[in-house]
Amino acid sequence: MFYYDRIDFEHLKKAGLTYTQHAKFALSIGINLACSSVWFLVHGVVPFIQIPGSLNVESISTYLRQKNEERS
Repeated sequence: MFYYDRIDFEHLKKAGLTYTQHAKFALSIGINLACSSVWFLVHGVVPFIQIPGSLNVESISTYLRQKNEERS
């Protein structure tokens, strides 16, 4: 079910971003998390395949903290 009261049409204005800036920010985070997720899924099934250092939990956590600080 779709709830229109949960849509914030003023989000870009409140964040002080253009559509392109917001898309770049959100997509970069989404792509990084998706890549990390794929590696974790593979590693879960085939444990001898290691997760790349740039996509492990610590690195992704650091990446997300840095991105959050950039937006503050």
